[in-house]
Amino acid sequence: MTRRVYLVVLLLCLRFMRPLASGIFMDKLASKKLCADDDCVYTISLARAEEDYNASDCRFINIKKGQLIYVYSKLVKEKGSGEFWAGSV
Repeated sequence: MTRRVYLVVLLLCLRFMRPLASGIFMDKLASKKLCADDDCVYTISLARAEEDYNASDCRFINIKKGQLIYVYSKLVKEKGSGEFWAGSV
């Protein structure tokens, strides 16, 4: 009887050790990242904004027309994906 109780308790403990939330996995955005150095701290190019961009959330930056943008990395485009640059203004 006690052996069965220990087994049930062990199974319950193992169940609660599993993560309760599961994430949503996205397709890979790019197969290659272009940078000037290993840590992507040096600029690889400069760009000037052609129009205003209002970021949808805090992961992106707001850009005003005419602002100079320092680009630190670029993701090499995959089929059907957008073009992503990492930079600052």
